[in-house]
Amino acid sequence: MALTPASANPGHQQAQRRAKYGVNVAFALGAVIALALLMNWFAVWAFARLPDSARPWLRYDLTATRAYSLSDQTRQVLASAVFGDEPLELIGVYEGGTPQARAVDELLEEYAAVSAAVAVRRFEPESDAAALRHFHAELAQTLGQAGGNRPVEEAIAASRSELDRLNGRLDAVLSILNEATVALARGGAAEQRIGESLDQVAGGVVQMIDANEQAGTQVDATIDQPLPNLTQAQAALAQRLSVVAGSVGELSRWLQGNARNRRQAAAVRDAAIRAARQLEGVRASLDSARARLASVGVDPVYRRLRDAASRRAVVLVRRAGRLRAVNLDDMFVADERALDAMDPEDLTAAQTLPVRFLGEERLTGAIVSVSSDRPPLLVFVSLDGRPALGRGGTHNVVAERVRSAGFEVASYPVVSDAAATALNPAPVLEEGRRVVWFVPAAEASLPTDAAARAHLATILAERLRSGDGVLMTPGLRVGASVTAEDPLLALSENLGIGVDPGAVVLAPGVDEAGGPAAVNTFRVQTFAEHPVTKPLDGRSVWLDLAHPLDAGSANPLIALRADGMWIESDPPTDRPLSTATAEPYELTEEPIVVAAAKAQGSKWRGRFVVVADSLWSTDTVILNRQAGGNVELFTNLTYWLAGLDEAIAVTPRSQGVRRIGPMSDGGRRVAAWLAVAGWPVLALVAGTAVWAVRRRG
Repeated sequence: MALTPASANPGHQQAQRRAKYGVNVAFALGAVIALALLMNWFAVWAFARLPDSARPWLRYDLTATRAYSLSDQTRQVLASAVFGDEPLELIGVYEGGTPQARAVDELLEEYAAVSAAVAVRRFEPESDAAALRHFHAELAQTLGQAGGNRPVEEAIAASRSELDRLNGRLDAVLSILNEATVALARGGAAEQRIGESLDQVAGGVVQMIDANEQAGTQVDATIDQPLPNLTQAQAALAQRLSVVAGSVGELSRWLQGNARNRRQAAAVRDAAIRAARQLEGVRASLDSARARLASVGVDPVYRRLRDAASRRAVVLVRRAGRLRAVNLDDMFVADERALDAMDPEDLTAAQTLPVRFLGEERLTGAIVSVSSDRPPLLVFVSLDGRPALGRGGTHNVVAERVRSAGFEVASYPVVSDAAATALNPAPVLEEGRRVVWFVPAAEASLPTDAAARAHLATILAERLRSGDGVLMTPGLRVGASVTAEDPLLALSENLGIGVDPGAVVLAPGVDEAGGPAAVNTFRVQTFAEHPVTKPLDGRSVWLDLAHPLDAGSANPLIALRADGMWIESDPPTDRPLSTATAEPYELTEEPIVVAAAKAQGSKWRGRFVVVADSLWSTDTVILNRQAGGNVELFTNLTYWLAGLDEAIAVTPRSQGVRRIGPMSDGGRRVAAWLAVAGWPVLALVAGTAVWAVRRRG
């Protein structure tokens, strides 16, 4: 029997070939995987080192809602604005590394990519402290160009010099007292006791000098800052001058008393006379310096922008000496619908609550305001004598929000008396300036002048014909006042929006004891499709005393919807409104319009809005209910009435449309590794599976 060599065995030869092919395939696959890993790593490495100006060209928004692209309104603003030689600067001052910071970074990059006239700068307060200090000095020069702070700066300098002069005189007084103390120490026991008393007085003078020097040093440190806090320096000096004036007065009285006391030792009388002469006129000089400080104030624009720029989370919008600040906290708001749906005991859900990013809305509004030569004006009208602004004002919250949006704010108390009118003239309006008039409801318990209402109606009609905007919030009228003719309501009717001031919208609810009661508070979360209300998606607007409107041809903005809702046409005056009841035929399932807007008509060039709720924009409702949606509605209405539609940038970022939730830092790292190594590993797995299948076959 012949032996067959192993090499001649066909099965053995096939196994060798398979092994060779397997090694070749494994080597080739390993090379491909290594090359893919190297290419992916190089792409990530190179992108991280690209200059900021190049990154936007490599970013593409593939989302269906264009959630990471600037809106058409913003693009229109950037395309139509004439920046000239002065570029538009967007300066971010905030720490990086957080999801919020990344969202703002990407937004600023989008602005720079869309317009070559936009320059973006970024400072991190900790790592860029020196550069930020230099920028603050540059900013102080920009804010100081208008010269609005010169009076307070001069008053601070004069008060600071007054403290130095006072210390010079106190040093002379101290020297005189010390000489007398030394002379008395050489005498007998009685003289030595008097000398000890004199030494205590000298110690008080030393404390006064030290306190003055400390206050002066603190004021100097404040003034020497690149962006000085003039308000703080002014307050510190005023407080020190007040304290030292009292101390100097007490010292002067003590010296004069001892100078007149013939029983006092001669050395003491002589020292008191000489020291009192040093303090002559000092109290008057201190009082004069205090009065000068009190008579001037820091420019409110400087104070507001200085406070904003000094924060560690802000984006500044600057052009040609004009500056606006947008806080990062104002760019992010919680989605209130998600908040309502959340389990209050679910802490994990609370930490991952989706937020709406309003960065583009805020920044575009600021860009519009710095791009105009004269800021638009919002006039708060008062009919009942109550101040709308300032101490005791009813609308300080919305006024401050509108100021931050670039509006100038003024108040106008309307009266019919000729003498009083001369003391409270209407604001001077330049030709072509955008102006919005806000007419809040008069307090029902306060008397109002019918002639003043007629006078105001005449002014508003004239201004509407000239192109101004008007926002009116009529109040509830009961009893005889319902039938009285109201020129303001007649103007609204003439413009196409009818108001029923004697009726109020109610719905069934429960009282504090759990019993049935009528409720007049509505939380609105669904709005009409209008440029004013569209950005309010996910927000809530609170209405506490709404009246029905006949919108006619006007555009409805807010319509109330609730089961069992009705219009109470005869609200009770002798008992709480919660006791009102409705007959079955009074109930309605139809929405009740309570806010409407009217654009230009044939006779009226201006825009007109009625929000038939007297409380919705007041500080009381906004602060008690944390009604941020009410503030947003007021701001958007002001923009729209001023003809600044483009400032209401409705962006997909703010509309709560989410396909994937926000990623944590750990999730981003996992995604980055998957992007670098995921495809090569997948190819390795697929190749291994194919090889295993073929081998088995």
